[in-house]
Amino acid sequence: TALLTCTALPVRAADEPLTLEEETTVTDAALGKWLTEGTAQLEKEEYLAAALKFSDLVRQGDKANPIIQEGQYLLAVSLYELGLYQSAFTRFEEIVDAGQAHSRYAKTLTYLLRIARATGNDPSVLLKVSEYPPELYSPEDADELHFLVGQFFYGEESLAEALTRFQAVSRKNPTLFARAKYLEGVIDVAQS
Repeated sequence: TALLTCTALPVRAADEPLTLEEETTVTDAALGKWLTEGTAQLEKEEYLAAALKFSDLVRQGDKANPIIQEGQYLLAVSLYELGLYQSAFTRFEEIVDAGQAHSRYAKTLTYLLRIARATGNDPSVLLKVSEYPPELYSPEDADELHFLVGQFFYGEESLAEALTRFQAVSRKNPTLFARAKYLEGVIDVAQS
């Protein structure tokens, strides 16, 4: 017959700190190496391996560290390239929430637009796009961004903000321009 024995855990004082595991600090040199390795995988279109490397990197440190910020951005890019748009959006959302304190804040807008296109203009994505000042819109995407943000505000019944965005759509894209003008008219009728 087997004999089951039980050993009591040592008793600790209430004010004695509990240590579960040893804390480790990863140096910037090691983080930089992981970033370089992940970037190489991303460039070779090994998106899953890159995402895993960047995920490990991001978990290691302070989000104010430029290496960690670059890792956050490249993790989101890797997830986007894998077609995991909602996962990529979640990672880009962290960057948007950090604002201009994040080194890749401005560059994230391009990917948010791509995710909006891929997800049928998901309102949660458009909400984050609407947080960007129009001065950060690239000239080639400005009309589409103004239009999409205008649609978002229209859906939220923020008609004055929607109207401002629709009025910012230029004639460079005749289809978007015509649609924006139509919605301007709808807003004018609604407000009269």
